[in-house]
Amino acid sequence: MGIADKLDNAVLYIDNLFKGARQRAIAKYGKEAEELIYVKFNKDGGAAAEIIDHYGQLGIDVLKKVNKIDDTAKELVKNKTVYRAVNETTYNFHKLKAQGIIDASPEQYPTYVSLDKYNNADIIKSKLQLPKKPTWVAEFDGNQILSDVRLPNGKYLTAEYKEVLCKSYPDLGDGGGSQFITNSPIKIKRLINLETGEVINFK
Repeated sequence: MGIADKLDNAVLYIDNLFKGARQRAIAKYGKEAEELIYVKFNKDGGAAAEIIDHYGQLGIDVLKKVNKIDDTAKELVKNKTVYRAVNETTYNFHKLKAQGIIDASPEQYPTYVSLDKYNNADIIKSKLQLPKKPTWVAEFDGNQILSDVRLPNGKYLTAEYKEVLCKSYPDLGDGGGSQFITNSPIKIKRLINLETGEVINFK
C-alpha cells in the first residue's frame, strides 16, 4: 500500500468517524450547519459537526463566533460548571481531597475535564471511557481555565483529529461524553462521593 493509499484510508476513517454527527447536525440546522462544517471549519469539520450535534444552538453560536476550532473550548466552558472524575489512585488525590486543588499538569499529560454531569460511576466510566471507575467527581468554575483550555486530539493526543466527544477507546465504554484538556491548576468548589453521596465543600 502506497503513501497516497494510506492517506486516503486515513481520510476515509475520519470521515466515517464523524458521519453520524455531520448528518444529524445538518438535518437539524440545515445550511447554517453545513457551511460551518464544510466551509468555515472544513479541516476540522468533524469536530464542528460534533459540537453542533452535542451542544445544539449553543454550538452553532460558538462556531459562528470563533475562527479556530480550539477557541470553541473557551467559549463552551465560559461561565459553566466543569467536572473532573477522579478516584483514590488519581495523582495527588490526597491534596485534592484535603485542599480542593488539582495541581497544574505537565504539557504532555494534561488534565481531562468535561461539561457533562453524570451522577453514576458506571455511566461516567463508560461515557468518558475511563480505565478505572471513578469514586468522586470534582466540580469547579470553568472561568479559571479560560486562558488554557482546548479540545484534545483523539487517541490520547496522538490522532490527527480533534475529539470533542470521547470515542477513541470503545473497549473502555460507550463514549459520547464531552472532553476538554487544560494544564492549569484548578481550585474546585466541591467534591462529591459517587458511592456514599458525601459532599466536601471548599471555599
